[in-house]
Amino acid sequence: MSDSLMPLAGARNTSLSSIINVGSIGNYWSSTSANGNNAYIMYLNSSGIGSQTSYSRAFGFSVRCFKNTPNSLLTIHPNG
Repeated sequence: MSDSLMPLAGARNTSLSSIINVGSIGNYWSSTSANGNNAYIMYLNSSGIGSQTSYSRAFGFSVRCFKNTPNSLLTIHPNG
């Protein structure tokens, strides 16, 4: 998945400050803030793509920026 647009980058363990679940899940921040300390995420795994309720920003999820262009379609395949 290293050449994928949305790699399964894992996340930061807030208790141990280590990176976990690399290659198993990809958690990405959305642009939507829930409040001052939390934001919403999108996740990817072998089962598909979904969204979650808000998480503390301390989790250190990945960020990917995409340009929104007219008449474009972004398709994400969880298996690359």
